[in-house]
Amino acid sequence: MPPSLSNLRDTGAVEEHASNVLFLWQRPPKADAPMTYGDWEDIEVIIGKQRNGPAGLRVPMQFKKTWGSFIPR
Repeated sequence: MPPSLSNLRDTGAVEEHASNVLFLWQRPPKADAPMTYGDWEDIEVIIGKQRNGPAGLRVPMQFKKTWGSFIPR
């Protein structure tokens, strides 16, 4: 299940005082999927809160752990 602002409720006032909240989310791998290191992996950037814009947007990206790099999907 993707993260949401409700996951930040117990962190004090972080949720209230933040102007923008972005979550990085990767679907859990299937049990039978082979784990490969160095490949591009699907990930989503979820805009949980944006003071001057829309919230709830999901931006599909790809991430490469070996480089620490994101690209649009």
